[in-house]
Amino acid sequence: MISLASLKGTKPGEEAKPQAGPGIVSVADFKFGPETVVVAPGQTITWYNSDGSPHQVTITGAKPQKSPIFQKGQTTKLTLADAGIYDYICSLHPAMKGKIEVKAN
Repeated sequence: MISLASLKGTKPGEEAKPQAGPGIVSVADFKFGPETVVVAPGQTITWYNSDGSPHQVTITGAKPQKSPIFQKGQTTKLTLADAGIYDYICSLHPAMKGKIEVKAN
């Protein structure tokens, strides 16, 4: 079961580029980096688009969910409450794939 705060996006210039660290995913050169992100339950994951193309994070599986489409300089965020492994893709570029591991302490 996925418990989450909905995927949310920002407008250009609304938020500065996040510093690298746990829960931060860069979107560049049509890749998610890191490809696998490990967070604790309730920790927010932030994707920052530094690509020239728009992207859309889509959690796949039993309860799929899509972020708003986000452009260069924008972010989208997700918080997962339940431990587990969640696969995701960019629905605009399905070859882009990533994984979220939510691990309880």
